[in-house]
Formats: sequence, structure tokens, C-alpha cells
Amino acid sequence: MLNNTALLAVGPDPNCNENVHGSDIERLVLLIFGGAVIFMQCGFAMLEAGFLPKHGVANILFKNMSDSFVGLLGFYIFGYALAFGGNFDEGETGIILGTRGFALAGVSSCELPFFLFQYAFAATSVTIISGALGTRSSFTTYMTYSFLFPAFIYPLPAHWLWAKKGWLLTGSSNVGVADFAGAGAVHMVGGMAALVGCMLAGPGFDRGTQSNFKRNPPHSIPLVVLGLFILSFGFLFFNGGSVVSYTLRVNTHALSGIGLAMINTVLAASGGGLAMVAHSKLRRGVLSITRAVNGSIAGMVAVSACAGFVQPWAALIVGVAGGISYLGFSTVLQRRRVDDAIDASSAHFAPGACGLLLGPWLFFQQGIVYDPSPDAFRRFGWHVLGVLVLSLWTAALSFVMFVALKLTGVLLVSEFADRYGVDRFEHDEVAYDVPRESNIQTLTQTSPHVSPVIKRADKSRQAVV
Repeated sequence: MLNNTALLAVGPDPNCNENVHGSDIERLVLLIFGGAVIFMQCGFAMLEAGFLPKHGVANILFKNMSDSFVGLLGFYIFGYALAFGGNFDEGETGIILGTRGFALAGVSSCELPFFLFQYAFAATSVTIISGALGTRSSFTTYMTYSFLFPAFIYPLPAHWLWAKKGWLLTGSSNVGVADFAGAGAVHMVGGMAALVGCMLAGPGFDRGTQSNFKRNPPHSIPLVVLGLFILSFGFLFFNGGSVVSYTLRVNTHALSGIGLAMINTVLAASGGGLAMVAHSKLRRGVLSITRAVNGSIAGMVAVSACAGFVQPWAALIVGVAGGISYLGFSTVLQRRRVDDAIDASSAHFAPGACGLLLGPWLFFQQGIVYDPSPDAFRRFGWHVLGVLVLSLWTAALSFVMFVALKLTGVLLVSEFADRYGVDRFEHDEVAYDVPRESNIQTLTQTSPHVSPVIKRADKSRQAVV
């Protein structure tokens, strides 16, 4: 007989173990913090929309929504099992990859809060790619890497660093890589994939011919700054929630560490942002908002390697170093004419590596600064190895994925759509109602490198891709 009072799809789970899955409070914290980290997608959407040209805003907003649509499926079907699948109690997940829990089959209901939190991290990582490629990647390309990246590329580094028996985590004699909140697994991996995609895509139309290669200025500073504030809010829960995620992996309970991780996050953001403000003022005599925004993000990325492992003074140093690493990497990419639409690879890959390399020096009471023991230097060696492994793994698989897309001719949108704007062509919807004819006329009258396709479209008033 049907009973409306017993419709819940889950009930008391006999496999639920507080020492393994955490207490009710800890699981609730993971759910709330995971939801806050997912809200970072709004921050990325605003940041990317502000940085990109106005005729591609609808396109980039659609791509950010697709992170939730497609990326979740990839992580749900394959990614979580490869990253954490196995006996959650005993840590029987293997040193290379997990082998159970595909589509959450057999996963305890008490493990679902951990799944939600880890999905939020995977979604953050794939969003880095969308920002870097901007509006140039085609719909097919975006859907392809939105699924494949969280399904197969991201999960293995996550497993190596965060599964109980991951080989980078355990290292030798339990001295390995300590990546607290994903500086390597999330930001380095996402940043490297973004870099590979940008290099294979090449400069956007009408930019490869520029003698003085510079990134396009943002079309909306308010959206960029709004994105920063939303991301800063999300990073508090990104790093703060990692306290619970970390304690579950090492079978301890230390919710008191959430406050330290959050304070370290805001201090690192301040350090990275102020470092870029000082640089732009001293070097160029101006106060660059975009540099300050990316510097602040870089600081939070860098400290995600160690937000729960260092004291506040050390977090400030890590944030400043993260900002400097972003600036150096961005300068190199610009000189190499790598067209990263919003400087995403520079703001995530370089600071992520910087944070991983600084951590072993500054870990409270165990870092080289406190105790220059052989074990401390051995941990630093493992961190160097971790940076190399994560870079090579991601670069290799991303190269295969993007080359396959390029060879099949679907990597990029058409030249005309790239220059004129993809909003009308792929969505027939625009964020700003710019008249079609006047926009084409502006292109034909102001650009010395306009495609014949655009010139014909100007004459006929027909927007044909």
C-alpha cells in the first residue's frame, strides 16, 4: 500500500560511519559549503562576461551554464568513481584510480555530501578553460571538453592527491604532496588545459596580425569587479570547506580549522591584489583594476595549496607570491602571443604551482622555515614532482583532446563569427541590442584586416557565417 509519509528515496543507512563519512554536522557543513562553491559559477560568469567583448556575452554565459549541465554528467557518470571510487571506509581506492561508484552506483547516502563538494571543485576547474578560450571555441568543442575534462582528465590528479591511497598524497613513508584545497588538482590542472587550448586555437581573428600584441580590454569593469567579489565569497567556502574534506581523508575531526582557512584566504587575496596595484602604479603610473582583480584571484588560488596548514603571516606571503607569479606568467604568454581571453591560465596555473612549491617551506611547525629536517626537504621534493606530474598529465591529455577537435575542424567558430560576434549566430540572442548593420559597418570601416566575407555581408546586409 502506498504511503506518502515514506516517499524519501533514502532512509537510515547502515553503512553510515561517523568516523568515515563525518558527523551529521560535518556532512551538513559540506553540503552548505559545496553549495556556496557552486555559486562561484556566477562569479566566473560575471568575470568572463565583463572581460569579453559585448557581442559575445550571451555566448559565455551559456557556456558557464553548460558547466552545470554537461560537466555534472561527466563527473557523475565517470569522474567521481575514478577520483574517489572504492571502499570509502578502508581507503581501498588504489594508488592510481578508483574503480567503483560509476554513476554513484553503490555509493552510501552518507557519502553524497562529499560528492557534492567534490563536484563543485570539478566544475570550478573546467570553468577555467571556458574563460581562457572565451567566445572562440565552438559549441561542439565546449560540450566536448565540458564532459571529457571532469570525466577523465581532472579525476586522476584528484585521486593522486586526495584519495586515501593516492600515490602523490602518500609519497614515501607518508611524506608526499599536501594539496589542501586544490591549488594543484583544481587550478593547475584547469589552467594547464586552458593554456593548451589557447595555444592550439591561436590568436583570435585580427589579432595575429598585431605587431604589439595585447589582450583586448574588458567591455565592462563593473561586471569584472562584481565577479571578483562573488569569487572571493566562494573562495572562503572553497578553502574553508576543505578543512572538513581533508579531515575526512585523514580520519580526524577539526572543524575549528575552518576559521583559519577562511582568514588565510582573505589575507592572500589582499596580498595578491595589493602586489598588482603596487606594480601597475610603479611601472605604469596607473591603478589597473584588471590587474588587481587577477592578482587577488591569484592570491586565493595560491593559498588554496595550504590555507589550513599555515599561519596568517605566511598566507599573506603566499598571496603576494601568487600575484607575482601570475604577473610573470601573463607577461611571458603575452610575449609569446598566446591569446588567453581573460588571462585565466596565468591566474590559475602559475599561482597554483607557486602555492604548492611554497607550502613545504611555510607549513606550521613542519615547514622548512620551522624545521629544516630531511623529511621537510623530502616533502618539498615530492611537491616539485607533483607540479611536474600534474603539468605533464594535463598537457598530454588536453593536447590529444584539442588536436582531435582541431583536426575535425570543429575547434573554433568561424572567422566571421569570431570577429562579428557569436551571440546572434549560435544563440540568436544578445546581451546588448547592437544593430546588426551598424556593427558590420563599424568593422568594415575601422579594421584594416576585415575578411571578404564581412565586406560582402556589409554590402548585402546578410549576416552569413
